[in-house]
Amino acid sequence: MIIALSVALVFMFFVLLGALAHIGKLQKQLIDIDKEQHTQNTDIIDLIKFKGEATQMLLQHIEILQYLVDKDDLLGKKKIYYKGPMGEA
Repeated sequence: MIIALSVALVFMFFVLLGALAHIGKLQKQLIDIDKEQHTQNTDIIDLIKFKGEATQMLLQHIEILQYLVDKDDLLGKKKIYYKGPMGEA
């Protein structure tokens, strides 16, 4: 009986060591996933900031172009290339 219990104890010891090793691997993978998630979050924040800056820059360019069109007489008017008599086709 003592031998059977000793064998069971040794077997359980190795199972416990295997479980602890597996838990260590899982913890390492969780740490790696956490680092990757942090990197992705940082990239997303940078992209959102860039989108805001690009939108502001585009709006400023639109305002500048609108100002230039309003100030230039030739840009705001329709050009007429044929100055002969107008009629029906």
